[in-house]
Amino acid sequence: MKFKRINEDKIQIIISSEDLERKQVKKWDLMPNSPRAQELFQEMLEQAYNECGFEVDSDTQLMVEAYPMTSESLVVIVTKLKQKQKRHTNKEKNLLFRTADEMMEDIEQFEDYMSDLDESEEEDLSPYLSKDLVYAFASFENAVQLSKTMTSDFEGVSSLYKFKNSYYLVFKIAEQVSEYQRVRIGEYGQSKIYDSSFLDEHGELLIKDNAINVLGSL
Repeated sequence: MKFKRINEDKIQIIISSEDLERKQVKKWDLMPNSPRAQELFQEMLEQAYNECGFEVDSDTQLMVEAYPMTSESLVVIVTKLKQKQKRHTNKEKNLLFRTADEMMEDIEQFEDYMSDLDESEEEDLSPYLSKDLVYAFASFENAVQLSKTMTSDFEGVSSLYKFKNSYYLVFKIAEQVSEYQRVRIGEYGQSKIYDSSFLDEHGELLIKDNAINVLGSL
């Protein structure tokens, strides 16, 4: 496993298929509420502390996101939530945590994509790790409903893409999206770790600029 501390509250962990084999972890071990998955996560936190000084107290709330990086590796992002993030309503707090089911859906979506490629065409997705804020929506209507709630208080740059059966809102400048707005977006969609360069290559650009206002006006 490779550990990279992104900032004081966030760490990136890259897990290869060899790591999982060495620890005798199978795909089904990563299913929700799996004792083996919880054990593996604790091992990762201990190693993160030893290698990067990433310390997690017993009362620290964590947001954990896991995505395929290539067909042979996963990237796990662990974020410590700050006190002001914990003061949201229970509904909002629950939306900050990706469930294991959602992680598995992401993994399976990428596995389906990778299986469509010939071995010679297999891609390393590491160049596509997010430099933007990217959120996926199960339907066009969900993206529209979210946009209607943001037209009055969002003035940043936003684009809309379609990839396979999902729609993606991309916010080019992360600093333009407040923490409160990110929680609100999470009510309608799921955050993704890859950025617009992946969607430019593999998706369809529907709205280049000002997507929030365009969708909000529908």
